[in-house]
Amino acid sequence: LVGLSFWISASSKLKAPASSTRAITDIAIATRPKSAGTRRRARRRTLTMPTRLTIIGAGPGGYVAAIRAAQIGAQVTVVEESEVGGTCLNRGCIPTKTLIASTEALEQARHSAEFGIELTGEVRYNLNKIRERKDRVVETQIKGIRALLKSQGITLIPGKGSLLSEVVVRTVQEDGTTQDIRSDRIIIATGSRPARVAGFPFDGETVM
Repeated sequence: LVGLSFWISASSKLKAPASSTRAITDIAIATRPKSAGTRRRARRRTLTMPTRLTIIGAGPGGYVAAIRAAQIGAQVTVVEESEVGGTCLNRGCIPTKTLIASTEALEQARHSAEFGIELTGEVRYNLNKIRERKDRVVETQIKGIRALLKSQGITLIPGKGSLLSEVVVRTVQEDGTTQDIRSDRIIIATGSRPARVAGFPFDGETVM
C-alpha cells in the first residue's frame, strides 16, 4: 500500500481522482509501522471500558470476563444463581480431579515397595475423608474467586438472571426478591447442559 501510494502520487502520466489518492495515502499512513511507545499508548487507549456491564453466570467464562472488564474500567455486576466457579469448580472438573488424585495416591502407596519404600500394615482408603478433602479444595477455590471479584470492585448478586430487554437484567433471589439492573452491555455466560440423546436416558449408572 505504501508503494502504491507513492507510485500514484509521483507518476505524471497517471491522473487518479484526488479522492482515490487521498484514500490510499490515508491507508498507507494508517498501516505505517509505529514505535513501541505509540503502540503502548494506543493499547492503553483501546483497553478502556467506562461502561456498565452485567454478566449472567459466574462460571469460568463469566468470572474471568468480569475481572478483565473491571481491570479496564467497567462497572461490573455478576448475577449467579448457584455458586461462583460454575459446573467446572462445583460439580465437574475440580471435584472429579480431586477424587482422581486420591485414587492415584492410594495406588502409589500400594506399589511403594517398587520404589524402595516399605509400609507396614494395610493401606486402605477412607471415603468420607476423601470427600472431605474434595470439599475443602472446592471451598478454597470458591473463596479465592470471591476474593478476586471483591478486590476488583465487582458486585456479586445471588439469584437467577433473565433479560427484560437488551439493556435490563432482572434478578430473582431465593426469597422472591427481584431487582432490575440497567446496563450498557450484557454478557450471557450461563454455560450449557448435556444434550439428551433418544434411547440413552440419564440413569445415573450407565449414562451419567
